[in-house]
Amino acid sequence: MSQLDQVRESFIQLMERITEQRGFTPIHGRILACLLLSDSPQTQRGIAEWTGYSVSAVSRTLEQMVAFGSVRRFKQPGTRSYQYEIDASLPSLFIGPFERWLSIVDSVRGAFGQLAEAAQDIDRGLLTSSQTKEANLLISHLQQLVGTLQTVTPILKEMLNRLQTLSP
Repeated sequence: MSQLDQVRESFIQLMERITEQRGFTPIHGRILACLLLSDSPQTQRGIAEWTGYSVSAVSRTLEQMVAFGSVRRFKQPGTRSYQYEIDASLPSLFIGPFERWLSIVDSVRGAFGQLAEAAQDIDRGLLTSSQTKEANLLISHLQQLVGTLQTVTPILKEMLNRLQTLSP
């Protein structure tokens, strides 16, 4: 095995590991590696041959990747097969999920704050002792979550701003 083959295989394995750690399967990482290492768009059949996965497995995975916005699907004029290419810069493939996660945190932070206030307003005199314990536990968790989100969100936003400078 040549040095190039060794480095390529290590790159593929790292892409598989990264995608697995983000909750996807190794095929996602292998397809990403294929598209990143290809100097032109690829067909499902070409990707299947390169990755060693079946065309049907590649097809299902590519549908997901197109839906996530990491891969672009198109047809060249005069061809029957769809072609696929990376639809984002390499840094944005890593930054994008972080942006989506931060967006979710921003959207629920206020809701958790309102829920914590509503939980504080519960009339404990109308609760049984087990309900009071549950209410106290719920209030404690909500307060801890709201406090954490208030502290962490500005830090994460600053980190995201710095990361975005990497992406063209």
